[in-house]
Amino acid sequence: MSKFYLNVAIDTPLFRVFDYLPLEQTNISNYKPGARVNVPFGRTTKIGIILSTSTKTELKATQLKTISRLIDDKALLSSKDISLYRWAADYYHHPIGEVFAQALPKKLRSDQHIILTKEKQYSLSESGKTLQEKDLKRSPRQALLWQLLNKAGSSVQDIIFSELDWDWRPPLKSMVEKQWITVSEHTARTAHATIQPSFKPNAAQQSAIDDVSNTSSFQTFLLDGVTAVSYTHLRAHET
Repeated sequence: MSKFYLNVAIDTPLFRVFDYLPLEQTNISNYKPGARVNVPFGRTTKIGIILSTSTKTELKATQLKTISRLIDDKALLSSKDISLYRWAADYYHHPIGEVFAQALPKKLRSDQHIILTKEKQYSLSESGKTLQEKDLKRSPRQALLWQLLNKAGSSVQDIIFSELDWDWRPPLKSMVEKQWITVSEHTARTAHATIQPSFKPNAAQQSAIDDVSNTSSFQTFLLDGVTAVSYTHLRAHET
């Protein structure tokens, strides 16, 4: 097995990435850029993020330490995320480990594993789709559930049954047992509302926007605005 090293970003005020040895009996394929690791750091242990792997290091063998634990078997950050945060650290001259630490939610800055909430979804099975309302005449509550799912046309959460003023669980269970309804589990997702910007430029701002937009070549503009920075130097180029 060829030797390799882990290039790890650690939440410290140092402008560098740290090289670590992998765990014994592991392969390079076990370590995904964007995954978290526990690493010894001085007299303590810290959480680090693997940015890359390499076959070379500038450290001496006596300076290299082995990671304590691989926390994630899958990457939490994509290659685009890593590129973006590397760029941000370089552009703003900020310690790279602190940039990556702030990119993670608070709980993921510890060694906690991710627990994804699963939600059940219901849909008519192939045999359920072939049913007719007349087939459920003797089971009016099952008929109502069938109508709701048939109208939905795709997998739905049980919230669709909340409009019913009776206990829908027993007839639903019966339909599942008869294989008329299929139950599947999906990772719960939080809905985020999109807010449209309400900004409307004033006359002076609109004039500046028009001047910049109407230029047909490279040109320098000096904008005087009411901001923390008094002057903004802007180069505009026709796209």
